[in-house]
Amino acid sequence: MGDPGGHDGLVVKEVSVTFGGLAALSDVSMAVDEGEVVGVIGPNGAGKTTLFNVICGFVRPSEGTISYKGKALRRQSPHDLARLGIARTLQGVGLWRGLNIVENVMAGAHSAQRADFASALFGLWRSSREEQRLRHRSLEVLEELRIAQFAKWYPEALPYAIQKRVALARALIAEPTMLLLDEPASGLSSAEMDELKQLIGQLRGRMGVLLVEHHMDLVMSTCDRIVVLNFGRVIATGSPAEVRANPEVTTAYLGEEVSAAQDTPQASSRGASDDDASHVATGAGGTRGTRGTWGTDDARG
Repeated sequence: MGDPGGHDGLVVKEVSVTFGGLAALSDVSMAVDEGEVVGVIGPNGAGKTTLFNVICGFVRPSEGTISYKGKALRRQSPHDLARLGIARTLQGVGLWRGLNIVENVMAGAHSAQRADFASALFGLWRSSREEQRLRHRSLEVLEELRIAQFAKWYPEALPYAIQKRVALARALIAEPTMLLLDEPASGLSSAEMDELKQLIGQLRGRMGVLLVEHHMDLVMSTCDRIVVLNFGRVIATGSPAEVRANPEVTTAYLGEEVSAAQDTPQASSRGASDDDASHVATGAGGTRGTRGTWGTDDARG
């Protein structure tokens, strides 16, 4: 579902993935062009992380194709992405504890290094000059993300929100033209999320952004288009307004309408533990009286 025709950026066409007979993705199509932000959302287990892993080469699709700038990505490996102009952040931070912040960021620029292996091995002047260049560029990226003051710190000494920015800086140092953000808002406060919104808006002018996220306010306020997955299938695609108004999306996230029987004494006698599973939630579109929530975190995708 979803026709990716007419796009010249990242194109996923009719991709399916099965694990032991279980369909993780079924006939998924979508596209992201440079200069736009596309969000991928869906309930727990919808296939969001699997989609990211297919794009990055961690998982091979059983059917379908992936291309970037018109070039088919048939046998790409994760380490090939930076050379292709694609960078990805992880759900966690994935920083190296033995390296300080600027060194962690420099590690993300390996594909752009100009010194050859022999120069680095023997410590030749060309390698030293390249290290200085990358260190300077890393400091520029940290400055852009307003965390340059932590350049000499080590990851474990920093708050989680700062570590998330370092992980983003490590992706940006490769100067990608397509950035894959995997739940960048997890663990952030409201103020930190507002800063993330502004940052994504700034990145739009330099690259395409594919965003997997559970925080609907972030998705609805930053994305040009949204793709909704449920049980491995695309059930909706369109603008934030179109997706918000789609009843199939509301049902996938919030479930069926709460029965009036839940207001009876028998229903209320189940106790507080059941209330957590059937509370009345307000979603991105302001829907009330339905099960569940729009913002449940999910490590499985």
